[in-house]
Amino acid sequence: MIKSLVNVTCSETNKAVPYTGKIIGKIVCINIEDFSSYQIFYEYKKEDDTILISGVKILTDVEINYFHNSIGGDLPASVNWTTDRKNEFYEAFKVEMASTFGITTEQIENI
Repeated sequence: MIKSLVNVTCSETNKAVPYTGKIIGKIVCINIEDFSSYQIFYEYKKEDDTILISGVKILTDVEINYFHNSIGGDLPASVNWTTDRKNEFYEAFKVEMASTFGITTEQIENI
């Protein structure tokens, strides 16, 4: 999971006043379609686990390969392929979260 280091503001279901605070992002699952695209299901939650936003991001294998080559050297070393993929998807998720809430990836940490 990832977490904003700064407060962000977003609407909250059935509330008149938007939520302002830290947000936790979680990848719920990833579906691989014919090894040519990836459906990344995610959610953003408040620190008390209240879900604020859920959605799906679709990435092609070309986008994943580009992302891997762009940041691969900056990821922590792991012991297996699965952990490497998880790290890559969470780094991509940081970009999505930063774009969604108007913050930088440096304002997001892994938790």
